Parts: sequence; C-alpha cells; structure tokens
Amino acid sequence: MTVTVRPLHSGVRWNEINFPPFSEAASRDTYFPTDTHEEALSRLLYLTESHERCGVLTGDSGSGKTTVFFRLETLLRRSGMKVQRIDLAGASESTLLHRLAIAVGLNPSDGLSAESMINDLELVFTAAGRVQHPWVLLLDHADRLRPGALAAVEQVLHLAANAGAVLLFATRPEGRSSLLKILGGHSGLRIELTPLESAEMGAYLDDSLERGMVSTIQFSRDAVQLMARISQGNMRQINRLSRAACLAAAADHRSEIDSELLLTVSRELT
Repeated sequence: MTVTVRPLHSGVRWNEINFPPFSEAASRDTYFPTDTHEEALSRLLYLTESHERCGVLTGDSGSGKTTVFFRLETLLRRSGMKVQRIDLAGASESTLLHRLAIAVGLNPSDGLSAESMINDLELVFTAAGRVQHPWVLLLDHADRLRPGALAAVEQVLHLAANAGAVLLFATRPEGRSSLLKILGGHSGLRIELTPLESAEMGAYLDDSLERGMVSTIQFSRDAVQLMARISQGNMRQINRLSRAACLAAAADHRSEIDSELLLTVSRELT
C-alpha cells in the first residue's frame, strides 16, 4: 500500500485558531496532563511556592519541557506571581542578560554593558523580594546557550540567590556538561520528564482530536499500540506521526487510522 501525505482534505474539521491537533510546536494550548508532566508541574510549583532559588527540568528533545513551562507560566500568572518564560536558544552573554532585563520590565539600550545590566537586574530582583513577590523566570532551552554565556548564567544564579528570585531551567539531560555542573551547584531540585506511558496513548490521541474538532477520523486500537512502539512515548514524535496519519487518512477518505496506514506513514517520514 502506498500513502502520499497531501495538503489537508476538507473532510477534516481543523480548528486553526484554537487548537490545531498534533502540532509539533509547543504552545499554551498543547499541554496534556500525563502522569510525568503533572508530577513535574507539581514539583515546579512547589519550588516557586517555597521560593527556592533554582530548579532544573530535564527531558529528551520532544518530551514536553516547553509545554510544561507554558502551563506553569499560566498557573503562576493566575496566582498573581511575577513570571516570564524566556527562550535561551542561541543566546550569548549579552543576549542572555538583555532578554532577562526585558523580561522583568527593563528597557536596556543595545550598548548597555553586561555589568550595568547585572546591576539593574539586582535592583529589580531585590525590590520584588522585599515585598514578598519575587520574580520567577522560566529559562527554556538552556542547553542551547552559546558557550560564552555560561559565566553570565552563574552570575545571575548568585544574583537570584541573594535577591530572592526563582530561576527554573529546562535542558536536555545530555546538554552541555559544564552547564549542568553549574546548575547542579545551585539547584534545589532536578526534575526529569519521562516518555508518555503506553496506557496514556489512546487518551492523548482522543483528547487531541476532540480539542482540535476533528470528528471524522479516529485511531484503531492496533494503531494506538503501534504508535506507542514507534514513538517510544516521545511527544514530538507522536504529534509528527499523528498529524501525518490524519492528513493521509483524509486524503484517502478514510475514517479510521489503522496500524497498516500508520506504519506506511512512519516509513515515509523516516
């Protein structure tokens, strides 16, 4: 059997505005409460409530670290806390400090020195800590920082410890060893995301289809089992395979994705 992944067929109701199902890009709408994600979220909330200076969320690429951070940011905002998620991918020392300064409401000029930005951050952190309303910064993709930014990371960690800010980092477990060594010396807790359990696979697929308003396609039981084996529980891989399978099923006017279709799609994506 040959399956060609074509543009989306009109037979699928795809909610482009609210929740496009199986999107590979993390967003505020893609959080699904798996056991491992809920446990990680609970521990991160504990760190913020107890005002720990640092915490580390680890997990393989595609495990849902960014999605958890989005969810955590939403919950903290609802509780009235000062919180910002900051993407550290590709950041140098100056870029890192510039992004932190903007996140806490400063307006640093392009030519401002690293020392000046550190001093300004200290003033903001200290002022927030004095009124028992510390900043919580969610530092995503920390493993993708440029090597020269690690010294600034350590400076900010010491600054946060003295001023009462909470810094939470997300990184892959195989990320830069020097970064993990720095974080290990400051972290109150290291939390690891594990793959999605096979028992949760069907619920995740059904939930994504329902929230995406896809009512014309479903996954068969054997397809769900095969999905668990092929994806190894990696959320990004699950979304990639599921999205392609939905497109292929729609193109062939199928109402069910079975294991044969899923296997064919998987081979074409390899």
